[in-house]
Amino acid sequence: MEASDGAAEILVQLISPENLPVCECLHDEEQRGLRSRKLSSAEGQKSLLPFLRSWQPPYFIFLVSILEVGVFVWGGEETQRALVYDPYHREQVWRFLTYMLLHSNTLHLALNVAIQCLLAVPLEHEQGHLRTSLVYLGGVLGGSLGTSMLEPELKVVGASGGVYALLISQLANILLNFGALPYKLHRAVVVAVLALADIAASLYHYFLLGNVCPRISWAAHSSGALAGFLLGLVLFKGSKKPGPTAAHEEEEDTFGWTRVAVWVAATMLGAAVSAAVICNALLTPTQQTTD
Repeated sequence: MEASDGAAEILVQLISPENLPVCECLHDEEQRGLRSRKLSSAEGQKSLLPFLRSWQPPYFIFLVSILEVGVFVWGGEETQRALVYDPYHREQVWRFLTYMLLHSNTLHLALNVAIQCLLAVPLEHEQGHLRTSLVYLGGVLGGSLGTSMLEPELKVVGASGGVYALLISQLANILLNFGALPYKLHRAVVVAVLALADIAASLYHYFLLGNVCPRISWAAHSSGALAGFLLGLVLFKGSKKPGPTAAHEEEEDTFGWTRVAVWVAATMLGAAVSAAVICNALLTPTQQTTD
């Protein structure tokens, strides 16, 4: 009996209530951790869903890129002659835009398509297809008009004017939506890196390679960039409200400087276009080719 009583006491001590809270505490911690993980996962899904619902596939830049690749692969010499910007055929006004479909070589095409897709995807999501397309086409037009004024002897091919417009319009988007855009400083760094890299490559091509085969048009690049920044200020919507669709909301602008910037940009665009029309009516160029 004594041995049986001793075993019973040991069993009671092992399962006594004072030993149970440790197991219960561990179980509660596991349950709380599981609930916390479920809640964080649910919150992540809730924050992601509005972004996914509002995301707009970049139809415009994909379509333009497909057209550029298609013309490069299947376009012949007649297509080149019909679409190139030619200062001797400035009365054929489509050439001021259609030269963007032509590229001098595979590297030229690949760089333009890759960079324009990288830049246009966030812009089409935040500012919409129409505004992004107007900035891109405005940069293309600005490139040909700028070349007609500053390098009036050149033929031009390539979409670099539109690419530069998308690149520098990122700065306008950041300025107008500084309180709303995510990763705005990262975007500014990307813009600076791409711009400086292209400037360095252009300087190398100018001074060490003699700017031949191909000849790079500084006028087309710089005019496209300027057009992109000014058009971005004029066309892009601004917002102070954070969120993936903040730029879509047409809020009343409380910053007076943005209104002034829009008017200044619109005035500069009008003056530049007027000057380009006059120059195209008066100048008689000599013939060269560039991209």
